[in-house]
Amino acid sequence: MQVKSASPPLGAVLAGSLALTLVACGPDQTGGGADRSGEAIPAAIEAPKTLLAIVEGDSDLARLRTAIETGEARDLLTGAGPVTLFAPTDDAFAMLGDGQMSDLEADSSAIARILGSHLVEGRLDAAALMQAIASAGADGHVITTVSGASLRARMDDGALVLIDEYGTEATVTAADIAAGNGLVHTVDRVLTTR
Repeated sequence: MQVKSASPPLGAVLAGSLALTLVACGPDQTGGGADRSGEAIPAAIEAPKTLLAIVEGDSDLARLRTAIETGEARDLLTGAGPVTLFAPTDDAFAMLGDGQMSDLEADSSAIARILGSHLVEGRLDAAALMQAIASAGADGHVITTVSGASLRARMDDGALVLIDEYGTEATVTAADIAAGNGLVHTVDRVLTTR
């Protein structure tokens, strides 16, 4: 599959966690304090990012950030989840053209529908999606979005592709960007719903 993974190898995550634990619990650290018995209490570890924090921190998702604000979809991306976001890049929004983009920016309900067609309940990682596609056969695997739209997922020359109800094909360009409340996969087209 031709997507880049934003997740570090499991060994690196475990080593980093162990190092953080050792540093946080070390006798020379004052960040965590001590309990009544004098035992060290580790400093609080920063909570994982939300889907919204990932979108806000990615310079290639500026138009998606604007759409989220216009469509009042912050709650969908900051809730407990888990949800999976197929995040259209700025280049994907540029393919819509200025007229269509202007129409969308003026209609918050249309933006909300489009954003809903990019969100799926649950944590749907690339490996699970590819396995579902393989099991589904030639027609691909059908995914129902939070807006009720259907996306068909299939593999095309090693690339993971999503097809909306209008036949628009979006290729996953980066997969498995983890957040505390779900996953983000970037896509190169905006998916729409009827």
